Amino acid sequence: MRKLMRCFGGSRKWFFRICCAIVLFVSAAASVSGYYERWPFWTTAIAEGSTEPYEILMLKGTLERPYVYRHLLPDLANFAERVTPRKRQDALFESVFPSTRARGGPKFGALADAPESVRRAWFFPALILYLLTFVSAAFAVTAMYLVCKTIGMPLPVCVVAPMITILLAPYFYIYPYDYSELAFLMAATWIALRFEWWWLLPVAALGAWNKESFFFFVPSLYPFLRQRASARIAATGVAILTSVCGLVYIYTRARFANSPGTPVEFALWDRLSSFFDPFLLFTSTDEVYGFRFLRVSTLFPTLFLILVMARTWTQMPGMVRLHGTIAAAINFPLYVLFCSPNEYRNFSLLSVVFVLAIAFNLKEWLERSALNGSGSRGANP
Repeated sequence: MRKLMRCFGGSRKWFFRICCAIVLFVSAAASVSGYYERWPFWTTAIAEGSTEPYEILMLKGTLERPYVYRHLLPDLANFAERVTPRKRQDALFESVFPSTRARGGPKFGALADAPESVRRAWFFPALILYLLTFVSAAFAVTAMYLVCKTIGMPLPVCVVAPMITILLAPYFYIYPYDYSELAFLMAATWIALRFEWWWLLPVAALGAWNKESFFFFVPSLYPFLRQRASARIAATGVAILTSVCGLVYIYTRARFANSPGTPVEFALWDRLSSFFDPFLLFTSTDEVYGFRFLRVSTLFPTLFLILVMARTWTQMPGMVRLHGTIAAAINFPLYVLFCSPNEYRNFSLLSVVFVLAIAFNLKEWLERSALNGSGSRGANP
């Protein structure tokens, strides 16, 4: 033990790495907690009018299209239930829902209020879904850290920018797969910055399995792939990755062909009418982290988000600006035509630009603070 303490205690590098990991872990946990505070676990609030909780609809695959297509997390949860021995599931159930008060009260959100037969039937896969949401958030902040580090940001910025981004997530997100989408977008970006295009093949398949939007994100990876490959090879890689996403989507559509709803929801008229709704433009609010504030889609938060991204646009590397241009050219038409009004989570293709905009603003702040600090010291000998 002493040897281990000397190893880590004598290394500032390891100490700060552990501190960074703790900060990112706690930020991801706080974000998921804020998300489930806004959208309580085991709720019908986001269950598309059903009387069954959203988690059951996910696990049964009975959501309406296109929401049922986002099925990676439910498939993983159902798989975990199939391969985990029943004895272990029952033991875990008893630890979460103790039969005697001496062992503590029930936990795990509104699931505790469900009839015991329902709790026993759905507890384990629902628990896996709950945990996968946190794992996705933790994976996302880690990938954001790696992206910022690869771009050349200072270490404090590499930590604080992902922390700010993940803490803002509950203001944007509605569904659990929004976190896993962010994780796949950031992981794909880091891999594209560091490795050859074929490393992205499993990420493309899993990302499209999680949400069909990954298909549209792949072309925006071209500027990153182009850094270490010719234009022909980078374009070929993008074409193959897009084809993989397309095949996954085709399979998913066939799998849920008999589900209610439509593969795509046309929302242009709702989007246009929202521009003339004073409530949606100025006074609509959300309660996040226990505090009610203006929704991010209202006018003043929107203008601030634009400012955050615009003021550092010219400071970003050319490949990032080209990535953002491609992503915006794809995302804005999709948002106007097919996405629900005032849901900024649907601007997910711009996630990389958003976290890097925060990072470059933080970097500028640190540089100005250091400059002001050195000036003050020089003025007081």
